[in-house]
Amino acid sequence: MATKRLNTTAAVMALVAGTCVSAPALAVVKSWAAPASGNASVGANWLPAGVPLITDDWRIAPAGTYTVTLNVAAPDASAEFAVIANGTITIDNQGATHVTALLRAGDNAPGQATAIFTGNAFQAAEVFVASLTPDINGIMTFDGADVTLEDNGLIRVADNTNCNGTLRLRNGAVMTDASNPPGVDTDRLSSARTVPSA
Repeated sequence: MATKRLNTTAAVMALVAGTCVSAPALAVVKSWAAPASGNASVGANWLPAGVPLITDDWRIAPAGTYTVTLNVAAPDASAEFAVIANGTITIDNQGATHVTALLRAGDNAPGQATAIFTGNAFQAAEVFVASLTPDINGIMTFDGADVTLEDNGLIRVADNTNCNGTLRLRNGAVMTDASNPPGVDTDRLSSARTVPSA
């Protein structure tokens, strides 16, 4: 009887141990390390060192003019992709469609963050240009790279105190509203600050 009870207890413990799952990895903020062009697939180009995971937040912050080539898996819907550098940063998407919860440009005053998205398509639930904090400037350009708005489909351009923002579509770039429910919230989107595809 004691042996049977011991075997039953061991079986229950093994079952419980087998059903335990590890907690999901927490997102890490990965920042571009230097104001120089390079590939996102090189771990030394990021701080902390290492190629970003798809759940990480990606930040392009060093001031300057350079190109970040995206040749790795994109951020997923739990992360954001932010270009907050003072300067002109080209994001060249050489991989699959890059998916992110929030795509934004502009965060530093008194300078201006200019983000140019080229290459393959981008997908985002929200697109913010110079909108999160007061006194910032930002320009976001989709240069031949299409962008699809998902989920809530929120666009904010210069939606804060003393902000200047521009959203541009050029060289055939198309912005598609695939949000659910359909209908992008463009209450704060001024046509004067938005340049259509050329």
